[in-house]
Amino acid sequence: MANEHSGNDISLEERKFAFDREMQLQRNLLNTRELELKENDARRSRWLNPTVIGLIAAASGLFGNMFVALVSSSNSQRIEQFKAQSNLIVQAVGTGDQKSACRNLISFIRLGLLDDPEGRLGKCETDLNAIPVLPSGSTYTPVLDTPSAVSMAPVVTAVAKDDHYHYEVGFTVPVIQGLLTSNPINLITVYSYKANKSCARSDDREYTSVKGNWKSGDRVTVPIDIPKTYVDDTEHTTFVRYCVGSIQGCVPGPNILLPATPSLPASTK
Repeated sequence: MANEHSGNDISLEERKFAFDREMQLQRNLLNTRELELKENDARRSRWLNPTVIGLIAAASGLFGNMFVALVSSSNSQRIEQFKAQSNLIVQAVGTGDQKSACRNLISFIRLGLLDDPEGRLGKCETDLNAIPVLPSGSTYTPVLDTPSAVSMAPVVTAVAKDDHYHYEVGFTVPVIQGLLTSNPINLITVYSYKANKSCARSDDREYTSVKGNWKSGDRVTVPIDIPKTYVDDTEHTTFVRYCVGSIQGCVPGPNILLPATPSLPASTK
């Protein structure tokens, strides 16, 4: 009987040990599971943290702005290239002669200054009527008769059109000194007047002003249209000037009607 009782005690102890071991395993599993859940929560909480969300939003905005700026810059470059090539085409065909205009265009294309992917401009080699031709004009440097005219480096292109003369005046914005230094450079006014042999001034006129926002050193081109009857008056000397500055005051340029260098007519060879 004693042996049987002892066997039962051992059996109970073994069962208790096994039970305790099983419970410990369960607790370990629960602890492991709890630790995994806490780690997952920690990961989620890091991404859901307001600071992290703010940083992500800021980064997204920054990359978005960079993309918009890149696209805008690319578009601006295309526009500027289109303008430059358009001006070059106008200069090339402004000869009054189809052969000269075609020769100019082909030269610009071969030099890589003009794009002609579809070969439309190049067709003039076999068909001169494939390109337009503008009336020829003359280009010259006017007499530098004002203090700032030298630094302006003006160049004038003149073209006769119907009842008026069309002038394209290119010049460099000068350094504004004296009392006008602090003023912006945002206005170019154009005016004219006449003087008789006694230097008496008369017939003052003003033309359309050009508004913008420039700084010293910028190159500007101003179009001016003057009636032929006004310019061709043999009884008076006609002066046409532009003035660079602002509404508070400006620096006058030279008389654009008085060439210092011989006119350079477009080639008709």
